[in-house]
Amino acid sequence: MASQDLEIINVVTNKREVNSEYYPIWASDMDLLLTSKGLDSYIYEEKLKKIKITDSEYKNSCIKVKGTSDLYFSPSVTEAMFKNDIKAKRYINVNLDDNNKNKIDFKSKTAFEIWKLLESTYQEGKEERKLKYKRKLDSMMYNKKDDFEMFLSNMEIIFSKLIELNVDINNENKFNYLYNALPYDIIQQTNIISYQEDWEECCEHLKKTIPRLKFLKELRTNQTKTEANYSGVRNYNKYKHKYNSNNNNYYNRNLKCFNCGEIGHKAKNCKQKQNNNYNRKYYNNKYKRFNYKDSNKRTTKGRRRHNYHEADNAEAKESDIEERYNEIYDNALTTNYNDEEKQENSNEKKNF
Repeated sequence: MASQDLEIINVVTNKREVNSEYYPIWASDMDLLLTSKGLDSYIYEEKLKKIKITDSEYKNSCIKVKGTSDLYFSPSVTEAMFKNDIKAKRYINVNLDDNNKNKIDFKSKTAFEIWKLLESTYQEGKEERKLKYKRKLDSMMYNKKDDFEMFLSNMEIIFSKLIELNVDINNENKFNYLYNALPYDIIQQTNIISYQEDWEECCEHLKKTIPRLKFLKELRTNQTKTEANYSGVRNYNKYKHKYNSNNNNYYNRNLKCFNCGEIGHKAKNCKQKQNNNYNRKYYNNKYKRFNYKDSNKRTTKGRRRHNYHEADNAEAKESDIEERYNEIYDNALTTNYNDEEKQENSNEKKNF
């Protein structure tokens, strides 16, 4: 067979071993593949009936079964049917793992016999499968984040498998399983109880309503976020002047004015500044000696003490100047200027 045909018919690309857990998935994939090729009837029906050479149906034109000495296909088996059966076996062989291939005789067995052998080996019994599917239905719960149509499709597949096992599943049972699987808020919002008499209409109603509820919920969430952001910006603009103003009691609640000593504002915004003799900028500019590096001057009391000391020194300097002036004035009054002139004349004569 060509490489393209092998790629098309190869379902189990990773060659996973077929076991009791993986068999349902493998069988479903093989059913789809053989159905697409028109060969599904060769695994579900015994088209190639086998007879012995001693049977009355035997004819010389019968096709011999390979790997046997006395087995032949019945006269109803044509050459085209024989080739189609070989194709169906080929599809099964390509998609089986090596461990199972070694256990099956593909020469003498038909596709129907091989399929039945795999089914009896890996498929659970009817009663076990019934209990398994019923437990799945009882434990199924719809998650709001999942797609509802996919959830409903999975539930209907289990219903169909139970029906194949001769379990009576009517529309009332289907509605009960679905009702128990839905969250309580969805039951209230969709009013599903009003559709309990018509299963098909109930499914169509939920397929339309649940996605719509999801959309409306997302829309409301986005609107709430937008409104919250807008209200935050609006409140910020409304109270922006309070946050930026130094006169706000909340913003300045821990600030203390070193001018008046009150709490709640800074000295540069103090209302008593104009009527107070103390002015920090005045003394800083006049004496140029205010040093913030000094730890004693960083506090309010330290700054006041420092400036008061500078003011006392300034008054002391003015008094010293005044005393010096008085001393010079008194000396000037007691000095005899005639004696100084005589002394100057005698000095001039000596020089000559």
